[in-house]
Amino acid sequence: MAHILVHQSAANPKGGAAAQAMGKTRGGRNTKLMALTDRHGCLMSFLLVEGQAYEGRHVRRLLPKGRKWKVVGDKGFDSDKLRRELEGLGHTTCFPGKKNRKRKVNYSRKLYRQRYRVENFFCRIKRWACLCLRREKIFLHFSSLLAFAAVIDWMQPRVRF
Repeated sequence: MAHILVHQSAANPKGGAAAQAMGKTRGGRNTKLMALTDRHGCLMSFLLVEGQAYEGRHVRRLLPKGRKWKVVGDKGFDSDKLRRELEGLGHTTCFPGKKNRKRKVNYSRKLYRQRYRVENFFCRIKRWACLCLRREKIFLHFSSLLAFAAVIDWMQPRVRF
């Protein structure tokens, strides 16, 4: 998950900010990009949500149906309800617990170390100035740019593990 600041030229979109996946946070307007990548760090699917939204509510929409996934996330996904829901669907979860958690959770540190591949995807995608700072008002235009950048990223040669 990555936060994308909304440029002032994209503010006040037609239909309202929420309809265009823009939210209001302390830092101003922003959009959250949630990404599902393969084991090589290439984008499989993505979801844009408002900046203030809790990501846990949107994880199910991000995962394509018909396959069991290893869902690796940061401490922001730490929720017993989310874990039960995903494991009930047959997915494997790997979220470390927050520090203030009363009951510690076990997670695979080996699997969690693979999360850097998703973070590397975000680093590569944010090299595109139009994606690093959201200048597009319309959700469809911005998501099209993101998909285009992901295709270009897929075509880049990289070491496959």
